[in-house]
Amino acid sequence: MFVNFSEEVRHILKQAEREKEELNHPYIGSEHLFLSVLKESKLIPFFKKYDLSYNNFKNKLISLVGIGTKPSSFTLYTPLLKRALENSVIQAREEKNKDVTIEIVVLSILDEADGVASAVLNTLNINVNKMYFDLKNKKTVKGLKRKKLMLEEIGTDITKLAKERKLDPVIGRSLEIKKTIEILLRRKKNNPILIGPAGVGKTAIVEGIANLIATSNTPDYLKNKRIISLNIFSLVSGTKYRGEFEEKMKILIKELEDNPDVILFLDEIHTIVGAGGAEGAIDASNIFKPALARGNVRIIGATTLDEYKKFIEPDAALARRFQSVLVEEPSLDNVIKILYGIKPLYEKYHHIKVPNYLVKDIAILSNKYLSNRFEPDRSIDILDEACASCSITKTKEDKSLENFKNRLKSIKQAKSNALKNSDFKNAYELTKEEKQISEKIKNKKQTKKVITKEDIIKIIKRKGNINFFDIDNKRKEFYDELKKYLKDIIIGQDSIIDELVKSLRKKELLKSNKCYSILIRGPKATGKSLLARKYLEKLVNEKNIIEIDASLYTDSHFISKLIGTTAGYVGYDNKNNIFEKIRTNPNSAVIVDNFDKGCIEFKNLFYRILKNGKIEDATSKMIDFNNTVLVFINDNLNTCKNVGFNSITDNSKKETELEKLVSISICLTKPNEEDTKKIIRNNINKIINNFPYVNITYDEKIVDYVYKKISCDGDFSNLKMILDDLFLKKVVDSILENKTRVDITCDTIKI
Repeated sequence: MFVNFSEEVRHILKQAEREKEELNHPYIGSEHLFLSVLKESKLIPFFKKYDLSYNNFKNKLISLVGIGTKPSSFTLYTPLLKRALENSVIQAREEKNKDVTIEIVVLSILDEADGVASAVLNTLNINVNKMYFDLKNKKTVKGLKRKKLMLEEIGTDITKLAKERKLDPVIGRSLEIKKTIEILLRRKKNNPILIGPAGVGKTAIVEGIANLIATSNTPDYLKNKRIISLNIFSLVSGTKYRGEFEEKMKILIKELEDNPDVILFLDEIHTIVGAGGAEGAIDASNIFKPALARGNVRIIGATTLDEYKKFIEPDAALARRFQSVLVEEPSLDNVIKILYGIKPLYEKYHHIKVPNYLVKDIAILSNKYLSNRFEPDRSIDILDEACASCSITKTKEDKSLENFKNRLKSIKQAKSNALKNSDFKNAYELTKEEKQISEKIKNKKQTKKVITKEDIIKIIKRKGNINFFDIDNKRKEFYDELKKYLKDIIIGQDSIIDELVKSLRKKELLKSNKCYSILIRGPKATGKSLLARKYLEKLVNEKNIIEIDASLYTDSHFISKLIGTTAGYVGYDNKNNIFEKIRTNPNSAVIVDNFDKGCIEFKNLFYRILKNGKIEDATSKMIDFNNTVLVFINDNLNTCKNVGFNSITDNSKKETELEKLVSISICLTKPNEEDTKKIIRNNINKIINNFPYVNITYDEKIVDYVYKKISCDGDFSNLKMILDDLFLKKVVDSILENKTRVDITCDTIKI
């Protein structure tokens, strides 16, 4: 019977039961229901017109009926109350109401003249018939139920969510919240617009205001206000014919004006510009303007700075109706406070324990390595993702826990058999063991998995595509491995490699946020590009290495390939420029080959990057290079006077300027005879290793011959071609002749 009753009616019925218990009456009657209505219902103001209150009704009821001597544990309704409730259900159906409201229930009780409630009212000299008709006349065609607003149907009541404690706490935004409230309190131009990058917490500020309203911690004007969030696309959807959208907007504005307790929140408010503006129609922004100018409608908007400049600012009439509140990215300290505040929510949701010391690490590491996003959104994402990743392993039940459960099951079975056989001594011992096992299972279930720093590092590495920086703790092992790896590949440059690795260690010890940059110089075919590529593969992922040939940037027009082109030029909307990759993935590496061959604009661009660590692209978006490794390669036949951070060369002024700006400048030299022969042997061994199924031997005189040939030509870049002609072709020819053994001597290759 109670299925169709509204939440208020159900609450009143429960309250009526408590009234019955308080009076020690055996049944719940109309009088108890009427008492609960007078105590807790929206009809209290209506009854005040008749000088009727909870206290005088209860006192009169006690004087007439009295208080029982023995409380009853049964919940029974009197036949009269049952009949009144059944009649209320029938009445609601006739009036096509979805729910039975409290007004319909009270009318049904008043209609029962023989009820105790009616008797009490008559004793209080209240005209029951007049009260009945006064209450009935207040009803609409469909009953007393308030017609639901269109706003409530297509929007979300944020204040209601706040009252139900379904919103996250808002931390560190007190200044922005204060500014927004000040604008809302104005007589005119009382529409704030929150402007800031995505992820800085614009919506959270609105939720913070809703929390204040829910706790009545606002100025008097904002008390009992409701903030309803609305998506503008819900207004546009379903409007097939001309005029439908304008009609919807008219209804919306009329509802806002008729309900001054409603504050409308439009996230992505720039979407009102052009919304519904088909040919011959007026868009949403122009429909809103008159209502906003009068100050009768209050709207809180939220958008990014770029979209505000693009859509809102060009329309001066629309822009002047909003008062901007800039929402900047919170400081590192505030991010840490935010994480501390929301940490219990994520622990409860994921059933994971997050140590307090780890909160600071999350904020610091995300700030350093994920600079392509804004705080606190990126740090919260790291926390959430780490908890989710950790909970996956937690769902795999511990093997020992499963063993305990199986043991408990067998103990219960053994205890049952012992009791059947009257073996009480054994049953007693099994009961003690059962309690012990149950306690162990309980403790294991209550034990929460704890997130470690390694879990956070794993998430950040994955999100930022990072191979190594100072995230890992095993730094010394990494440096040693890096040196050995590079020395095995680049022969004869041991001291250079030592200085290169030392520069990386120095940067980390200094904890410098400056862009790490390297200038590699030296003659052709000394392994400059190879050294740069292999070195960077260990610092960042191979796919994050960007190679730029400066010889292709001999004209200033080609700079658009790097930073894009300005509005009005071809390719303005193209987002595939090189620096856009760095903006979206700052943990990258850039190799600039033949730097000296680039035009002056090209060089100046990189000089600015080295000085400032960042640069704006053609669309005014800031690109951060502080987590990017820059490597410049130049061919230089002159030798360097020294190697290291303060290397000096005899080059031009521009080259000297580059040397001053980079973190380290190194100069490779041509290897000596011994190192050159070692390189030749390594290349020959590579060829041999490609054919493991053939026994290949060679004469050492071939190495001497190749060395002399390279020395005469003075070109080390021909080494591979020479070995292919002298060595590889002979091996291939022998294999084609089905030979399993190949001996390569000076005679066989006709030297």
